[in-house]
Amino acid sequence: MKVLQQVLLNFALFVSWVLGQNQPPNCYLTSKPPAKPFPSLIQCFRKNAMACCNSAADSKIGTTYGEFLSASCLRRYPDLENYFCIACDSDQPTFMDTEKKVIRVCSTFARSIWVGGSNSTLNTSTQLYDNCGMNSYWKGKDGSDVILPSKEWGSIEEFFRDVKPPFFEDYTIQVVADNSQPPCYGYGAYLTWSLAAIAGIFISFIM
Repeated sequence: MKVLQQVLLNFALFVSWVLGQNQPPNCYLTSKPPAKPFPSLIQCFRKNAMACCNSAADSKIGTTYGEFLSASCLRRYPDLENYFCIACDSDQPTFMDTEKKVIRVCSTFARSIWVGGSNSTLNTSTQLYDNCGMNSYWKGKDGSDVILPSKEWGSIEEFFRDVKPPFFEDYTIQVVADNSQPPCYGYGAYLTWSLAAIAGIFISFIM
């Protein structure tokens, strides 16, 4: 038993060392590493395990998202919600370039936003949101109007040109292959954070 404990401890320490050599930069909004948010996030509640934002940022995201969709449609599109919550994502430092002002979005995630995960091309209009409609909040209060998404945009590139995640209005959204390097947003949890969780569990049981 002691031998097994020592093996697990050595593995946990090794993983912790590896992670220490490859820590991503600090979060854009907090200038700190990702942490469990307190108070808990409301709009971006899916990020409550670990986040790159605080309650105030979450509130701003919720307000912007509330201007985009009607109240009855706010929880109908979880992938769209996650897109708006990019600033809170714990992996946020890995998929954005603050110098070039670029956010890399995985093609699979882009497809789930635009065509609901089907094999349809991203270079066409979508009727996914037509039942709800949208408000063109990015045009400002004087220019905002109710729009039909299938008539407003002919591709996801056009959608990403207009609809940016809060706090990144001057960034370019770039759709890239899922396995691209540097990493992109939306292709599932990255291995480093999985290893971090495993290491934490091992250490907590062994020490």
